[in-house]
Amino acid sequence: MAKVKNWINSIWQKGIVPAVDFIWEHPWVFISLFIVFFAGYVLIHSWQLFFAVLGSIGTFMMGIFAWQQHKLERTKYKLEIRPEQKMVYDNLIQLIAIATIDEQYNRIEVNHLISQAQEAAYFLPKQDNFDEYIKIISINLAELDEKRKSEIKLVDAGRNDEAATMKEEITVLENWFIQQNAVVKEKFEKYLRIEE
Repeated sequence: MAKVKNWINSIWQKGIVPAVDFIWEHPWVFISLFIVFFAGYVLIHSWQLFFAVLGSIGTFMMGIFAWQQHKLERTKYKLEIRPEQKMVYDNLIQLIAIATIDEQYNRIEVNHLISQAQEAAYFLPKQDNFDEYIKIISINLAELDEKRKSEIKLVDAGRNDEAATMKEEITVLENWFIQQNAVVKEKFEKYLRIEE
């Protein structure tokens, strides 16, 4: 224990006291040491600030890069599913054209168009109810076909009053199909556009 006390005393007497005396006698040394340490402190912290700002700029640039990648991937996905979406659009336009123009259409071709549209509707959002819309088109097309056949039978049977009533119902359905051109174009506008 005495050795430790002697050692601390010797450090105090030989090291600290002379250093304090020297600084007291030469204050410019103390001031210059303070400036050097303060400058070192500021330099170290300014480098930290520099690297912090540099890191923030890098993070911001990476964020912009990630956003651009997201947009690119979204556009790529839209391009990949676009043929299926376009197929639904084209098939619906064809079905509407068949309903409004062709009174004697091929039922197999129509069924093929409907089934293709229903399969490709998987690539369209569920909330827009394209499956239901395709079903409505299909049901109304079948109803129109039946009414046209009934009208021909009524005319052949000489029941002209009933045939005229049937013709009015056919006209109502044909007008509905004509209006569906605009509805289909409106429904598909955002899906057929690539840029957003």
